[in-house]
Amino acid sequence: MAHKFFVVRAADIQPFTLPEGGTVFDSQLIIGPDEAGSSDLHLHRFTLHAHQVNDTGAHAENDEAYYVLSGRGRLLLGGRVPDGAGAEAFDLEPGITAFIPAGTTHGMENDTDEDLVMLTIWPRKPAPGANPIHTGRIQAWGTSFRLRPGRDYVESHAVKDRSSI
Repeated sequence: MAHKFFVVRAADIQPFTLPEGGTVFDSQLIIGPDEAGSSDLHLHRFTLHAHQVNDTGAHAENDEAYYVLSGRGRLLLGGRVPDGAGAEAFDLEPGITAFIPAGTTHGMENDTDEDLVMLTIWPRKPAPGANPIHTGRIQAWGTSFRLRPGRDYVESHAVKDRSSI
């Protein structure tokens, strides 16, 4: 159910991991069609856990952008699926932004002791089967978005007087 306005704490969103993925990563859809009602934007918080590797893959239809919030790791662009052999590697740290054109093979490595956390942005909802994480979430949950048990959306407050700002 889409809301008129959509404000939520990312920490209140249920993380999803592919069953065959073990504890490699968590993915949280923050903005998309199922809750926010967005038809033109998919915003995720992606966490690659410490000492893990996310296999390379490509999205034929969608560009993708990354913005690193915390942690460090490497982004692999180009190269062979699924191991990334022959890719170019770029170091990731907080504040790094990457644009990944549609069809570009990409993956990540985290060889540190802390999680690598980033926002991933798609310009539209992925086509069925285009992203295994998105497809897996819908197959497992019946939706692409779920709040953690006992959590809720951020409450709004009436605006009173802004003249003193």
